[in-house]
Amino acid sequence: MVQASPDPHGVDYQWTHPNSFYSYQHLETPSSFRLLEIKRCSDGSNTPCNYSLIETTFDQAPQYEALSYVWGTTDRSETVALEDGKLLRITRLLKEALAFVESQCATGYLWIDQICIDQDDRSERGHQVKLMGQIYTSCARVLVWLGRMRTPGVEGLSAEDIGRGQVPKDTIVPKMSPMRHLLHGLRKAAGSGGSPTGSFWEELLQLPWFQRAWVFQEVVLPPSAMFILATTSTLPDQARTISLSELHTKVKDIAGADAAAVDNIRIMYLRYSEHRSNTAHPRSPIEQTLSHLAPRAKTSEPLDRLYAFFGLNPDPRINLTPSYDSSLEAAMMDTATAIVEGTHSLDLFDVIPRAKAKATTKRKVALPTWTPDFSTERLVVPFAPSQTAFRERAAAAPGLYPVFIPTHITYYRTTHRGSIYCAGEEKRTIQAHGYVLDQLDTEVGSFSCRTGAETQLDALLERSIEAWGKIKKDVERELASASGRTRKGAGLGDSTVDLGFASRPTGEKLRRALVAEGCCARSYDYLPSCPSGGADGVAATMMLVMRGRTLWMTRSGRFALGSYLRCGDYICVAYGCSNPIALRGEKAMRALGTCFLEGWMDPWGSGCIERVEEGAAPTMFHIV
Repeated sequence: MVQASPDPHGVDYQWTHPNSFYSYQHLETPSSFRLLEIKRCSDGSNTPCNYSLIETTFDQAPQYEALSYVWGTTDRSETVALEDGKLLRITRLLKEALAFVESQCATGYLWIDQICIDQDDRSERGHQVKLMGQIYTSCARVLVWLGRMRTPGVEGLSAEDIGRGQVPKDTIVPKMSPMRHLLHGLRKAAGSGGSPTGSFWEELLQLPWFQRAWVFQEVVLPPSAMFILATTSTLPDQARTISLSELHTKVKDIAGADAAAVDNIRIMYLRYSEHRSNTAHPRSPIEQTLSHLAPRAKTSEPLDRLYAFFGLNPDPRINLTPSYDSSLEAAMMDTATAIVEGTHSLDLFDVIPRAKAKATTKRKVALPTWTPDFSTERLVVPFAPSQTAFRERAAAAPGLYPVFIPTHITYYRTTHRGSIYCAGEEKRTIQAHGYVLDQLDTEVGSFSCRTGAETQLDALLERSIEAWGKIKKDVERELASASGRTRKGAGLGDSTVDLGFASRPTGEKLRRALVAEGCCARSYDYLPSCPSGGADGVAATMMLVMRGRTLWMTRSGRFALGSYLRCGDYICVAYGCSNPIALRGEKAMRALGTCFLEGWMDPWGSGCIERVEEGAAPTMFHIV
């Protein structure tokens, strides 16, 4: 039953009886999901399509396409009718998109999150979000609805302006209309001296779709992506389409384009290419993906800043389970726990250093130091991992793997919906094994982009030599003293491996330290950072490596660098971490992230660790 209610502004609003709406049934199996079936009129007329919802599984699903679009708001004030007369609540922007998308759908089946997931069932939402990676990977392609643009004339842009790409054979090609007067209007809107296509692409990049978090997995995982272009005057059969590679080519060099949007397209394209590469090149670990993309993500649900990227996890051992009953802080802890437990690795220490949060930010839950804060900007570029599979070294001794020390307690967890009662294990301490290599002694300095590289190198080398000389005298004085051995104090200082005192600092040793011996990260979001030669290239690498890091001299006279370090911090090698880590404290230790130690950037591959293992037993670290 539908009744109209008058509105003082002259608009009639419709009231719909609750029984008129579609009632979602619980999905039958853990691998079940729904698809929207699109039934076109057989005579080819413009009669509206009929819709129906079907439940299927990955083994039985027909060939289908997925939709990537912008919700706009969570207000599902519009409706769409199913074939049986039942209504589905959808947002205004999705209603607008359906007319364009259904004409491009070649398979007759669409997966649309807003329709195929019961949005009122939080448990189903969490379960289906976990399946999203597989849903997008299994689809025939993704249709990307960018939304309508104000600039007139997308219909009049030539194939050369937009790009002529290879599309699947089953693609429904829309009718093309020259509409040259609209192209003239586009030129006029852009200005007599400007490029009409340049203005078009600049406005395109301002569309909200390019700031969404979910779009990365929606575009990267499917076999192909088709972007649908339309303006306020475009009819569904006049929409133009473009591929991801063509979009990347068109926008990367446009002056005045939105830098963040261009960077997002670049990352999508690189990740898309990486995902389809047949080479043995390892895919970017999930912690690096979250670290780079989550802080910039825009979502209506705070938890989706994490969950939107779970589908990009390349490691099946990591069990990432979304839960919309958690706070963002608890979700970050659960994510870090799943990574450590799934990989038996501490390589997520690479992305622990973060830029300081705003002073107004107050955490409801204090994060352990081993949990990266994925909501704030990453401070440093992660180091490249070891070339040696260190896990194989510990295969004969599983007890050396990092594990959590569970605390059996009953506690309250704060969520965005209030406090909920939880009972069970809370994992807040990591037990790891390794060796204390060195200890920080004297801060040398940082590297600034405002001063010439050579000038800074000269100043840093002078300070390094001065610090090295002072430390050397202190060590000689301690060795000469009868009580020198007792002055180190109790704790980890007594477990420090004797590396011997390093030789005098040189310009070459300093340069190797400032480029981290060529071990700066080569993750998908940065170009290779160790150029083949040239002063400018080396200086650029130093800037990249030293962003957020400070150079130190250790007690053994070696260069070290890391983030948020201070005198007395330990540099250690831990089973489960590719590179050295910085720890603070004695019994309960705080993790400061991975760090550089001269000669030890790749301890598992350089052979240094073998010498240490022969001469000492592993030390136990409790990292909180």
